[in-house]
Amino acid sequence: MSKNNNLIESTFGGKLRVRVCALIIKDNKLLLVRQKSINHNGYTWMPPGGGVNFNETIEIALKREVKEETNLNIHEFDFFSISEYIQMPFHAIEIFYLIKNTSGVESLGYDPELNINQQILESIQWFGLEQIKNLEEKEKHSILFDINLLSELFS
Repeated sequence: MSKNNNLIESTFGGKLRVRVCALIIKDNKLLLVRQKSINHNGYTWMPPGGGVNFNETIEIALKREVKEETNLNIHEFDFFSISEYIQMPFHAIEIFYLIKNTSGVESLGYDPELNINQQILESIQWFGLEQIKNLEEKEKHSILFDINLLSELFS
């Protein structure tokens, strides 16, 4: 296992995490971040988001995580879905929100849990529905598998 994989596993694996995730849509495209992964093919495209800290509300965590990863501020959002992600060594309860209003200009952010030279966020990109469909399963987060559910967001 590589040094980077050990860092990812020791920082995020081996425990149950509660995560908040943002579904941000603009011009019929969904904003996704690409991050290094120890599973699949070395990376995963996924909605921005991350762990809820102890004594932090879900709303504050959602706003913080989106700002950290995308440099966007979110102002309005609605609950979308909840799912469980289990792919060892990771186990997470993930709460997804549909973001209705943002401000700022999106750009790749960072993970404050990691040193600047050990970041796992690699890029940020807007994806249309067809682009999401064309990604291989191993390249995308499981929330992106159910394209019928996602297609409701783009209407």
